[in-house]
Amino acid sequence: MKKLKTPFCYTSFLKHCLRANKTQKLAGMAAVGAGIAALGQQSQAQVVVIEDHFSYAAQYHSLNLGECTGKTTGQAPDTTNLPGGNWQHINGAFYNANATYNTPTNDAEFFNDAASGINLGSYDTGSLQLSAGVCFGSAPGSGAILELGYSSQLNTASNYGPGSLTYYTGLAVLSDGSLQDYVNGSVNGSAIAYAGTFNALTPLALTYAIDTTTGSISSVSFAGSTANYSFQDPGAWSSADTANTQIGGFGGIGGGSANVSSYVLSTVPEPSTYGLLASGVLALGAAYRRRQGARG
Repeated sequence: MKKLKTPFCYTSFLKHCLRANKTQKLAGMAAVGAGIAALGQQSQAQVVVIEDHFSYAAQYHSLNLGECTGKTTGQAPDTTNLPGGNWQHINGAFYNANATYNTPTNDAEFFNDAASGINLGSYDTGSLQLSAGVCFGSAPGSGAILELGYSSQLNTASNYGPGSLTYYTGLAVLSDGSLQDYVNGSVNGSAIAYAGTFNALTPLALTYAIDTTTGSISSVSFAGSTANYSFQDPGAWSSADTANTQIGGFGGIGGGSANVSSYVLSTVPEPSTYGLLASGVLALGAAYRRRQGARG
């Protein structure tokens, strides 16, 4: 009578791990150990690349012949892991709210299509996560937009250069709270409406991740909204699209400012090291199967 094969049993498998021949045990356990070690390193791998609460000396800046007399240009964030990673001028950019606007105490204000950015250098890789408080300084006017994302280029002009959306990539908040995705200055898909009661004057936490290899946006969270934020992947993509981080916007015609507070940009650890664990377990599992087959 043909002997039935013994069904797979995890208890027996674990016992086998202890009885495996030296070569099998060393190979399998080395892979498992490498996976565990890598996961331990990975848990500490998330890096805060830039963090800024815009707590510079409180003041209000005005435009002068199309130039901003007090841009965020040259300002150092509270935390930065970038050599020389200070905010650079993209368009006229302001910081710290004036009491006439309903804005946070410390924030970056952007009027008339203004923006600031920082080059990300070697951090422009893998997945990046952005998080900040976003709001408008007064009731947004027509065309209002608030940018929390990236740019393929930084404008070094001393006054107004290209519009802040010219090279912009990432999510932008519209006047009604909708989120619109942009890729290198072009609209990508349709805007997704805010599902809830949107108050443009209340700072709301917006968080999302972007894959710098594909441009895919994920893990979107917008405080108070229950919308399903599923954005289509871009048809054309270049890693240069996320070469710089960018914050900015426009309060709209007849509106005030677009404001960003509590800004944090961090790396997102990749889950690839789980594969090391799996390979080790599979190696031991294969050895176990061979041993069971030999017995049968």
